[in-house]
Amino acid sequence: MNYDPHSELTDPARPNSELWRLAAGLMMGVLVYYGLNWAIFALVALGAGDEAYMNFMQVVREGETPLAVLVQLYSFGCLGAAVMIVTAHMHNRPARGLLGPLPRAVRDFTRVFVGLALLYAVVTLLPPWTPAHDLKLNLPVTAWLMMLPLAIPAVLVQVGSEELLFRGYLQQQLGARFANPLAWIGLPSLLFGALHFAPGVYGENALLIALWAALFGVAAADLTARSGSLGPAIGLHLFNNLGAILVTALPGPMSGLALFVVEHGPQAAEMLRRTIPVDFAMLLVSWLTARLALRR
Repeated sequence: MNYDPHSELTDPARPNSELWRLAAGLMMGVLVYYGLNWAIFALVALGAGDEAYMNFMQVVREGETPLAVLVQLYSFGCLGAAVMIVTAHMHNRPARGLLGPLPRAVRDFTRVFVGLALLYAVVTLLPPWTPAHDLKLNLPVTAWLMMLPLAIPAVLVQVGSEELLFRGYLQQQLGARFANPLAWIGLPSLLFGALHFAPGVYGENALLIALWAALFGVAAADLTARSGSLGPAIGLHLFNNLGAILVTALPGPMSGLALFVVEHGPQAAEMLRRTIPVDFAMLLVSWLTARLALRR
């Protein structure tokens, strides 16, 4: 494993890499994140009135309309802002350093994203040519296309903010402190997986979904270390979430922007169990494709 480029991300973090700073930074980040969200939604409540605000928040929580999902996705910008504030004020380093060298990040993002697009184009052309799920149209095609100029940046805000936290702040601060990849790859990935553990949504398959998310975190962390930038991880994450949020989604929360929804809900345990092995296999192939793209 050639992780030498990772030092370009971790070296700026070394002067202020004490574990107490990391713990305090995480607590500060939580407070800033919720504080920013509270301030924004308080302004909405002030302008809309109590009853309209409560109705609006109910729609947002359900996540079954385009507006609701857009609000959810763009609200992740508060997470990204919190990470940047913590990095600058708790660790005395420029927040832009979390991304790595910008030209490299853009180049490697593009390589990974294009590589994954080619991979999925090939997979789509291969048999079987019948979908694994029963799909139904969720939005009229014209309406869906009109939403894309708002929806694609919204997904980028979501994945970019998550990558700033997990493969940026956490991975780099732990990497500055510990040489062993088990610490700076393993711990953020375990946390990433744990935050995707949702028994109320996925039922008995919740643990498998969380495991997939943790392995996704490992793949993204590995690509970050090999590249020396967040570009590949953002490319991998964006491509995955564009498909899961904008193309084919499970009914329920976060389905409002999808062109299609699966006929069965996320708690249809047997259906999920049949498709999860394919998801694990595609994650492996996607990671290998991204690695190949980075070596071009």
